[in-house]
Amino acid sequence: MVWQSDGFSEDEWAIVQKQLENVRKFAEGIEPGNPIWSEITLETLEFLASLPPHIKARLAEGQYFPFSVESPAPSVPHAGRETKIMCIDLDTFKAGHILGDSGYRPVLINFANECDAGGGWLSGMWGAQEECLMRRSSLYLSLWPLRRPGDELWRRSPPNRGRPWDHGGSMWVDVSRGFVVRYV
Repeated sequence: MVWQSDGFSEDEWAIVQKQLENVRKFAEGIEPGNPIWSEITLETLEFLASLPPHIKARLAEGQYFPFSVESPAPSVPHAGRETKIMCIDLDTFKAGHILGDSGYRPVLINFANECDAGGGWLSGMWGAQEECLMRRSSLYLSLWPLRRPGDELWRRSPPNRGRPWDHGGSMWVDVSRGFVVRYV
């Protein structure tokens, strides 16, 4: 199943701007010298809102895989190479670009909240990885259509969707088709 979004309606955009203004007020005086996330978020969303509809539609593509303990993902054949696992102190997007520029095909994992894809990215949550990724990229175009039922800000929902994250499913966004990242 593939879902697409066409971005914000005028009403949704007004709500987003109001929320960002509240975040901006909350952020005044917090973490001097660090980027103000509300400004970064607003600039990113304004840029994405200005894109032609066909580009927004391409950026919004995502596919949900309803894997669970009862119905796990299929196993894949071993590639014959040893997997290298390491921890480095580097921004997720920057690490992905470095690996991609080096000829690898990295998988970047967004540890999304099971109730709110992107967590509190518009409500002032500052340091978590998922919020930082949502604020600085086009991820909201593909993840927010999966928002929880009853969220008045995000009116589009796939029919009969429930809450897919409840059972360990995953959302795949193929960034090789196009992806917007703002570096700070």
